[in-house]
Amino acid sequence: INNFPEIQISAGSDDTVSCGGTTALLATINQASVPPYQFKWFKNGTDMNKDSIGIASVGPGIYVFQITDNNLCVERDTLIVKTALSDLTVTVGADLFVCYGDSVSVTATASSSVTGFQYEWSDGVIGATRYVKKGKFMVEVTNANLCTATDELIVTENSEIKVDANLMHVTCFGNSNGSIELTVQGGTP
Repeated sequence: INNFPEIQISAGSDDTVSCGGTTALLATINQASVPPYQFKWFKNGTDMNKDSIGIASVGPGIYVFQITDNNLCVERDTLIVKTALSDLTVTVGADLFVCYGDSVSVTATASSSVTGFQYEWSDGVIGATRYVKKGKFMVEVTNANLCTATDELIVTENSEIKVDANLMHVTCFGNSNGSIELTVQGGTP
């Protein structure tokens, strides 16, 4: 009976990356068994099809490094790559009520310790300030670290104002018996 040494490996240390950031993974073999070795990396339980001891660029996730020796002995180690918390916020203000057919200018305002803001609205408009009519609008802001934040604006409009006039002409010249009766519908009283 051959008693081979236990495989001892390390997938590396847990790491934290900025929003949209990446890091490199490099596993180490502290004590080996019988070569040759097969290496595998898994991200969130899915085989990454990487058969090397390291990976140049990965984003956030749970990573497992697996080594199999010539005797089919398997050892695994896990590390976690997290995304740093972001202080990025964006606000576009309170929901709005506008008159029928009107549009209004709105401005989204971002705040973060990391600047370089880019604004994109749900309908494809780029920039912090834009005109909106009735509808629902979402704005997403991205900072230089590729962190994102969103806010939503709902614009409601009153119904169209319709006026019907019932005209009663004067019966004779000089009489004061004419009148106009107006019926107003819609709008907001």
